[in-house]
Amino acid sequence: MKVLINESPFHRKDSNVDTRNLWDADWVTHPDARKDRSAVYGYTLAFNILKAQTIRIHVSADQRYILYVDGRRVGRGPEAGDFNNWFFESYELSLSAGSHRIAAETWWISEEDRPMVSRFFWQPAFLLAAEGVPSEMLNTGRANWQCTELGGYEIEQMATWHTGSRFSIHGDKYPWNWENGETGVLKCPKVLFPAGSGTFGQLGGVFYSKWRLRPAQLPAQHEAYASGFGVLHVEQVDTEDTSKQPVYRENCISEQIAKWDRLINDGDSLIVPPHSRLRVIVDLNDYYCAYPEVRLSGGRGGKVKISWAESLYEDESRGIKGHRSEIEGKIFTGTSDTYYPGGTEDEHYESLWWMSGRFLELYVETADQLLTIHSIRILETHYPFDLQQTLNCSDPNLLGFVPIAERSLCMCAHETYMDCPYYEQLMYAGDTRLEMLVTYTLTQDARLPAKAIDIFDKSRMPSGLTQSRYPSYLTQCIPPFSLWYVAMVYDYAMWRNDPEMITAVMPGVRGILEHFRNLIGKDGLLRAADGWNFSDWVPGWTCGMAPDSDTGGISGLLCMQLIYTLSLAEKLEQMQGEPELAKRNRRLMESLRSAVLEHFWDEERGMFSDNLDRSLWSEHTQCLAVLSECFGGDRVGRMMDAIASRTDVARTTIYFSHYLLEACGKADRMDMFMQKLEFWNNLGNMGFKTTPESPEPSRSDCHAWGSHPLYHIVTGILGIRPDAPGFSRVLVHPHLCNLDWVSGRVPHQLGMIEAEFENKGGRLSGRIVLPPGLTGTASLNDDVIILHEGDNRID
Repeated sequence: MKVLINESPFHRKDSNVDTRNLWDADWVTHPDARKDRSAVYGYTLAFNILKAQTIRIHVSADQRYILYVDGRRVGRGPEAGDFNNWFFESYELSLSAGSHRIAAETWWISEEDRPMVSRFFWQPAFLLAAEGVPSEMLNTGRANWQCTELGGYEIEQMATWHTGSRFSIHGDKYPWNWENGETGVLKCPKVLFPAGSGTFGQLGGVFYSKWRLRPAQLPAQHEAYASGFGVLHVEQVDTEDTSKQPVYRENCISEQIAKWDRLINDGDSLIVPPHSRLRVIVDLNDYYCAYPEVRLSGGRGGKVKISWAESLYEDESRGIKGHRSEIEGKIFTGTSDTYYPGGTEDEHYESLWWMSGRFLELYVETADQLLTIHSIRILETHYPFDLQQTLNCSDPNLLGFVPIAERSLCMCAHETYMDCPYYEQLMYAGDTRLEMLVTYTLTQDARLPAKAIDIFDKSRMPSGLTQSRYPSYLTQCIPPFSLWYVAMVYDYAMWRNDPEMITAVMPGVRGILEHFRNLIGKDGLLRAADGWNFSDWVPGWTCGMAPDSDTGGISGLLCMQLIYTLSLAEKLEQMQGEPELAKRNRRLMESLRSAVLEHFWDEERGMFSDNLDRSLWSEHTQCLAVLSECFGGDRVGRMMDAIASRTDVARTTIYFSHYLLEACGKADRMDMFMQKLEFWNNLGNMGFKTTPESPEPSRSDCHAWGSHPLYHIVTGILGIRPDAPGFSRVLVHPHLCNLDWVSGRVPHQLGMIEAEFENKGGRLSGRIVLPPGLTGTASLNDDVIILHEGDNRID
């Protein structure tokens, strides 16, 4: 069982700074391991204990491990981090008296074979250390561990450039039952370096390690076998390469459908005759991130390939997919795991890393020996969110997207948040801010948001900016994403009561703002920072950059984003008890505001331009102007009217429409708010199970930045927001628009906030229930009502 700890289990309180953070265990590796060769290694240790006891162990590896105790899988890891934050998992093992065996399967993908971009890597290695028992009993480098290279693995296909390569498995070369010490060429592991969790390094040339160990921050990932799938198509084919063969109903062997369906859903064995080539299309009926598992007997010389796709393509060259639930006439193009049966009985194949998508294509080929497929199972995995939010209203169509958006968030949340599970599996700051806001409205669990803030803080470069995505062994800088990181810290400070975390990352927040402060010219305007100044995937914007956003350019949108960020940073400094720093941010904001009014405001249009020529315009710049709350008078209303009526305005796409919806609520333009939600309300009609990256053509069908309307339903329609740092007070300001009634339950760290409102002729009545210890105010019918803990009825 995985347990979470807060500090190093082996810190030595002696005066020797070179040894106080060392563990009584060593990093070890297979003696034949090389950095330039991809391979899978197994480590085993047999041991005895005299009496039943619970032992706590700590485990890590480079790049990954799967841990088994007495043949049972107990964990995977390590969590994604970097060299200064190399995570280890802790497990408590309840063991009976007698003999036991620990086994770890570790894998390493060399740089030549392109490992996952989200993984740092140095060299193949494994580590295990135990508490409460002699180090010679269990610890690597001290106990009698043995290791073997697990033959049969082969790099066969790169899934996508960012998610790295996949392994195939050849059953006739794989040492079955190695984890029980029964097969494989066993060798003594090579000792590398002592393990350590603090500042340490070379001491007289004795040791050096890049891995600075840190306790894992997250609970074990959710893992459960999924079911309820539908076999849509079974076809005899002539070749393994089916990527150019559309799926046609007329080619389907309909009598085979029921057999494959029973195999997939019920585990009924299925026999494939010799000299067969079949492809089977399976609809999982939802989007999944999962480890495929296959049990086979016989079939030597054949293969079973499981390919995953988010949807099938109508026109792959243009990225057109059409209705996501339809397959007729479409092409299946996916990423694959391939298993080559060894011909023996009951061979159990498992993928080392999860795959993702909605549709499977099974390609089964047999040679002279028939193949028995005993089972094909899908072990679902994602971050173990406990989704507690409930929403309801008089218009069921309005909330039809809710399960789609919730599923998107879950599929894009694992050891980090990620932009998408299929193509990249990278945590980008711009995406993550929106994912975190959705998380706050769905669950009380703050551990994944806290890790995101912490790990981005660790990504900062000498310039003071955070990296745009992290962890990642390839450095990328999107300067506007550093500003979104500041906003992310502000959100966390408001939605979660964790002031120590905010204090810890404020030096980084200040460093970011100093970088941008130094880019202000004598005219008071911001010059675009060096890097990829991405804002949104607007058609016509080069690489997603607003006009004049390239290095050194003067962009109205980037200036406005800095104004908005400074308004949040001012509040952060006030929370920190730093009034002078708050005033400093206010002064810069007001100076930049004056310059932006002079150079970008167009009185006739009632809008801020994107460029100094005042020839280009966007929703983006107006949204951030509204949200910064520093442009008074009638400008807010005029900006919102302009973007609603003018046709020569660049429109926000799925991602940046978060800020448009926020601006609609801030400006009390809920008519525009409801109109913008029509895109999400139509997703179900198009067969989507998750939110896409962009409208058609869309690369990714699962992009959690599109889940943000979940946040807006809570904060905009139901009207529930924090009204003080740490969510110590609540503000309830509902906007029912054309709804007759709305109700919901929203998680708070003290319990659940319940609210229900009814609209009668434009007048609202309702009920608000606050958990013990929470108070606040409600704004209804132009009245301000004091809320107390417990039941508050508003007539």
